[in-house]
Amino acid sequence: MSRLDSLLVDKTGTERLRALQENDQLKKAVRELTEKLQSETAALAQENEQLKRDIRRLKALEIELQKRERMLR
Repeated sequence: MSRLDSLLVDKTGTERLRALQENDQLKKAVRELTEKLQSETAALAQENEQLKRDIRRLKALEIELQKRERMLR
């Protein structure tokens, strides 16, 4: 193998190693972002359910208030 071939092999190996390391970092970043997204989605779903319960309660209270107002007339 010539000196040039040896240099190209070394350079290719270095670039491959760098690409593998970058790939690992990107996988880790994607994993962290996915976990964060899942956590935020769960929190938003929980908040959404609480808001639905609050709206139902407000509607019930509004109906009750209307009934009381009719009775007082």
